[in-house]
Amino acid sequence: MGPMNPMNQKYVDLVKDTNISVEQLLERFDLNIERISADDYDHGRKEDENPLKTLDVLSKWLEDALAQGVGVEELQSRAKKLAKCAFDQGCSQEEVKELLTMHPRGM
Repeated sequence: MGPMNPMNQKYVDLVKDTNISVEQLLERFDLNIERISADDYDHGRKEDENPLKTLDVLSKWLEDALAQGVGVEELQSRAKKLAKCAFDQGCSQEEVKELLTMHPRGM
């Protein structure tokens, strides 16, 4: 078997699958974005953690929050942090644009 494509990993819809509130979802988003944007974050530290996969999950969490009725204005600063983090990880403008394109589900 070749290297695993991180996009094939199962995405967990935290709100639906774990019954956490949208507030808890956003708290987790904030904690994770701070963690991976920290100056001392060692991107090679955890071999099982792909920063781009983490960014993809965080992007989906923003979509979930949007689907739960959180206003775009409220998510704006988080989206900016996500974009900065993605650029810091070496993402192209196209990849960042894809991360920030919200695909509301279940509407």
